[in-house]
Amino acid sequence: MQKTEWSGLQCPPLYTERLNGGQRQITVYADPQESQSEDGSTQWTATAITLPVGVYDYGSIVSAVINARYSGDQMQAIINNHLIDSHEGEFNAMQEYRLYAKRVAKEIIEDMDNK
Repeated sequence: MQKTEWSGLQCPPLYTERLNGGQRQITVYADPQESQSEDGSTQWTATAITLPVGVYDYGSIVSAVINARYSGDQMQAIINNHLIDSHEGEFNAMQEYRLYAKRVAKEIIEDMDNK
């Protein structure tokens, strides 16, 4: 997985795909955010997550989106804090992001199946 920051003048697509060595490779655009620049123009940013060549199944997409925001160590710390009844806000935010990642993966898989 390769993670980069993306920016542009329009909202990014949910994902893009290309052939790399004859195999499909997808890039997922997570967390799109719209903002206004100083000159009044609209600017979009997102996290671009490029999965390895040939990897585009549901579980891999979910994991890539989650891991682009939370490292394994961060997730473990948040869960441990939750278990000792502190930092509920962090835990709930992580759970909401996990649900977001699952929705993104489901939409991508459904779209790819309909092509």
